[in-house]
Amino acid sequence: MKKDRPPPLNVIGAEVRAARLRKHLSQAEVAEMVHAHGWNAPRTVIAKIEMGIRCVSDYELVTLCRVLEVTADYLIRDAPTKMRAIFANSGK
Repeated sequence: MKKDRPPPLNVIGAEVRAARLRKHLSQAEVAEMVHAHGWNAPRTVIAKIEMGIRCVSDYELVTLCRVLEVTADYLIRDAPTKMRAIFANSGK
Protein backbone atom coordinates (compact mmCIF):
# COMPACT_ATOMS: atom_id res chain seq x y z
CA MET A 1 0.00 0.00 0.00
CA LYS A 2 1.28 3.49 -0.91
CA LYS A 3 1.95 5.73 2.07
CA ASP A 4 0.31 9.15 1.79
CA ARG A 5 2.69 12.08 1.81
CA PRO A 6 1.81 14.90 4.16
CA PRO A 7 0.96 18.18 2.45
CA PRO A 8 3.90 20.56 1.95
CA LEU A 9 4.53 23.21 4.60
CA ASN A 10 5.32 25.87 2.01
CA VAL A 11 4.53 26.57 -1.63
CA ILE A 12 7.81 28.28 -2.56
CA GLY A 13 10.31 25.45 -2.18
CA ALA A 14 10.60 24.55 -5.87
CA GLU A 15 10.95 28.21 -6.85
CA VAL A 16 13.64 28.79 -4.21
CA ARG A 17 15.56 25.82 -5.58
CA ALA A 18 15.16 26.99 -9.19
CA ALA A 19 16.32 30.53 -8.33
CA ARG A 20 19.31 29.14 -6.39
CA LEU A 21 20.34 26.88 -9.26
CA ARG A 22 19.96 29.72 -11.79
CA LYS A 23 22.51 31.67 -9.76
CA HIS A 24 24.78 28.58 -9.57
CA LEU A 25 24.70 28.61 -5.75
CA SER A 26 24.85 25.69 -3.37
CA GLN A 27 22.53 25.42 -0.41
CA ALA A 28 25.53 26.11 1.84
CA GLU A 29 26.29 29.31 -0.07
CA VAL A 30 22.70 30.49 0.28
CA ALA A 31 22.89 29.72 4.01
CA GLU A 32 26.01 31.90 4.29
CA MET A 33 24.36 34.69 2.34
CA VAL A 34 21.19 34.75 4.44
CA HIS A 35 23.37 34.75 7.55
CA ALA A 36 24.92 38.01 6.31
CA HIS A 37 21.35 39.43 6.33
CA GLY A 38 20.79 38.42 9.94
CA TRP A 39 19.06 35.06 9.49
CA ASN A 40 21.14 32.25 10.98
CA ALA A 41 19.93 29.38 8.79
CA PRO A 42 22.18 26.37 8.26
CA ARG A 43 22.24 24.51 4.94
CA THR A 44 19.74 21.98 6.29
CA VAL A 45 17.11 24.73 6.69
CA ILE A 46 17.55 25.76 3.06
CA ALA A 47 17.22 22.09 2.04
CA LYS A 48 14.03 21.66 4.09
CA ILE A 49 12.50 24.80 2.58
CA GLU A 50 13.30 23.52 -0.92
CA MET A 51 11.71 20.14 -0.08
CA GLY A 52 8.60 21.84 1.31
CA ILE A 53 9.02 20.32 4.77
CA ARG A 54 9.62 23.60 6.61
CA CYS A 55 7.43 26.68 6.93
CA VAL A 56 8.84 30.03 5.84
CA SER A 57 8.22 33.22 7.81
CA ASP A 58 7.70 36.60 6.17
CA TYR A 59 11.15 37.74 7.27
CA GLU A 60 12.72 34.61 5.81
CA LEU A 61 10.81 35.11 2.54
CA VAL A 62 12.12 38.67 2.21
CA THR A 63 15.67 37.52 3.01
CA LEU A 64 15.51 34.74 0.43
CA CYS A 65 14.26 37.23 -2.15
CA ARG A 66 17.16 39.57 -1.46
CA VAL A 67 19.78 36.83 -1.58
CA LEU A 68 18.37 35.13 -4.67
CA GLU A 69 17.57 38.47 -6.36
CA VAL A 70 13.95 37.58 -7.06
CA THR A 71 10.65 39.11 -5.99
CA ALA A 72 8.18 37.61 -3.56
CA ASP A 73 5.71 37.58 -6.46
CA TYR A 74 8.09 35.29 -8.34
CA LEU A 75 8.36 32.86 -5.44
CA ILE A 76 4.61 32.69 -4.79
CA ARG A 77 3.36 32.96 -8.38
CA ASP A 78 2.12 29.35 -8.47
CA ALA A 79 0.76 29.35 -4.92
CA PRO A 80 -2.98 29.37 -5.80
CA THR A 81 -2.62 26.39 -8.13
CA LYS A 82 -0.46 24.49 -5.63
CA MET A 83 -2.84 25.23 -2.77
CA ARG A 84 -5.85 24.01 -4.76
CA ALA A 85 -4.01 20.76 -5.48
CA ILE A 86 -3.03 20.35 -1.82
CA PHE A 87 -6.61 20.83 -0.62
CA ALA A 88 -8.02 18.60 -3.36
CA ASN A 89 -5.64 15.80 -2.38
CA SER A 90 -6.35 16.18 1.33
CA GLY A 91 -10.09 15.80 0.86
CA LYS A 92 -10.87 19.28 2.26
